[in-house]
Amino acid sequence: MAMISIIIPIYNAEKTLKKCLESIVKQSYKDIELILVNDGSIDSSLEICNRFSKRDSRIKVINKENEGSVKARIDGINKSTGKYITFVDSDDWLDRNALEVLIMELDRENIDILCFNSYKVLGNYGVIKVEGNRTYFKDNKIYKNKEIEVRLIAAWLHGHPFPSTLWGKIYKREVIQDAFKYSKYIRFFYDDLMTNFEVFFRAKTIKLIDIPLYYYRYGGGTSKYMPYLIEDVINVYRVQKIIIEKYYSDTKEDKYNGISIMLLNTLKTCILNLFYGSLSKVEKKRCINYFISYGEVIESCSNEGSLKYFSTDFINSIINKDSNYLYQLGESIYKKTNIKRLVLNTINKVL
Repeated sequence: MAMISIIIPIYNAEKTLKKCLESIVKQSYKDIELILVNDGSIDSSLEICNRFSKRDSRIKVINKENEGSVKARIDGINKSTGKYITFVDSDDWLDRNALEVLIMELDRENIDILCFNSYKVLGNYGVIKVEGNRTYFKDNKIYKNKEIEVRLIAAWLHGHPFPSTLWGKIYKREVIQDAFKYSKYIRFFYDDLMTNFEVFFRAKTIKLIDIPLYYYRYGGGTSKYMPYLIEDVINVYRVQKIIIEKYYSDTKEDKYNGISIMLLNTLKTCILNLFYGSLSKVEKKRCINYFISYGEVIESCSNEGSLKYFSTDFINSIINKDSNYLYQLGESIYKKTNIKRLVLNTINKVL
């Protein structure tokens, strides 16, 4: 049995996978197992996995049909044996001493979840990197019991900068085993958040350390047309409502303000993403009309927090089903952000 199991869901990652795997097999801390879950890749990802597994007995390869990242992670956990479990995305990598630093912290304290900071990087070498938001990490604080609910989980109901990703965290096996009740509502996006909602409610102690040990590669797929995004956004909102009713009844109105603003902000993202696809103007407007047909979107427009946060024109365009206004809004945001996106993507390819 290894001390740490590292699980990597993999789908068509041939361009970045080698660097990711090398960063793990060359870790200064050696008592690990590496679970590679090839989720139906049609490129050379499986070949790369098999090549690494032949060189390193600590590597296990699971080859399966494409079922998405949630199922891939569940399969990885079921195959793993480690006392602790952590996740790495196949286009990212770890600092060489990451696992050694984490084990030292875990040996010091009886911690259910240890969260660590990250770098956002451009290119394959991390020459250009920006440290993640330090708001929650800077005090190297341990949160216990009710404090987890009040300070950390609540952040995900207000859009605060506490990361909801599965990467950047190392979990005791017992807190994450079978913790996918909320994730079943998600088709593709926000599965990390849904899993962490459940896991964090299970945890009794969580520590945050202000050490960037994870390298998150810019450009993982947020700037493209994502047809299932709106359904997942609505389902996240529904789960958040369930959580609010169950755990935050005394501050319910405040929490509803947070999730309503988050939903409408993400609606703008859904509209923006239409412009990254090949849809015609008519098809984009049809999609916008579909987006604003959801009762949850209309409900959010009547929320007190939303009415204060957003312009009257934006709120009225949703209530009045004004797809022309929302189309123009999406086009305007696209024009403003596209140049920056193209420049960053070009730098990312060159470095």
